[in-house]
Amino acid sequence: MQHAAVMIVAFLAVLQFFLLYQWKKAGPKGEGTEALMLKGTATFCCAALALYGAWLHQNAGYWLLGAGLIVCTAADVLLAIRFMPGMACFALGHVCYCIAYCLLAPPTWLTLIVFIALLIPVCCVIPWARKHAGKDIAPFIAYGVVLCLMLSFAARQRMILLAGAFLFVVSDLLLGYRLVKKVKGKGYDYLCLGCYYLAQFLIGASTVIG
Repeated sequence: MQHAAVMIVAFLAVLQFFLLYQWKKAGPKGEGTEALMLKGTATFCCAALALYGAWLHQNAGYWLLGAGLIVCTAADVLLAIRFMPGMACFALGHVCYCIAYCLLAPPTWLTLIVFIALLIPVCCVIPWARKHAGKDIAPFIAYGVVLCLMLSFAARQRMILLAGAFLFVVSDLLLGYRLVKKVKGKGYDYLCLGCYYLAQFLIGASTVIG
């Protein structure tokens, strides 16, 4: 009961800071310092939840999930200031997730099969992205490969972790589409960030469930 209460409080905190961030961003200062602090705090709540679960179970994989969430907290802020370094920071967070997943459930042939299957659509979309982006897309391709690797390692994890990894990828796909097609709108922003924060919460909550 206590652990369920902790997860509920964490979820409500993430939701609150997410909504406050959206409200602050819509204000006259836009995505200023205060808005970015709220954005990062929402992710940090997920990190705190993961670290609580890691302390609870004393599991090395869970500690790495917490570390990945802390890195993503920094990436949240950095992405809005300088996009490429922010994306690199997120990639580092995914590396932490990959190592954690390997510790929790070592990769098998299924991991390789899923990785190859995920790479196929990435390769197929490269010509379309190069045509519409109008700039060097090599960093985005590299990030896409890291995402595929992370999701393939998540294939053998418990459903809550797999769902978190999947929603993270969905969020990044929505963000990538918005960047290429210049999609605007509050609804799209809520959908993209909603998937992201739910993904991070599920990853954090997985350590408490054990």
